[in-house]
Amino acid sequence: MTQSTPQSTTPAAHLRSGLIYESATTGSAFTRLDYDAVTNTVTILYGDGTATSLDGARLGDTLLHWAALCFECQHGRLPGMRLGPVGERLAHRYTAYVRRPAA
Repeated sequence: MTQSTPQSTTPAAHLRSGLIYESATTGSAFTRLDYDAVTNTVTILYGDGTATSLDGARLGDTLLHWAALCFECQHGRLPGMRLGPVGERLAHRYTAYVRRPAA
């Protein structure tokens, strides 16, 4: 007998590797966020060529903020952003997250 587990209500549940989002600007204002599911890290690439890696398990409210940005972008409110597949999933899960009934 298999046991099923309900989907998590957190936006980070079951992500796969890929682009979260990137800004449409160029130069020093450019930012790109990529998620690596194997290492559970987010790499942020800045326009000046520097990069930062963050532990996915320690993102907390930062991930929720990124999910909200992805949601806003998906609804056309942030034309300076382009979502990747991970960002699309975050936006979708964020919609479910904000619509969940209060406990």
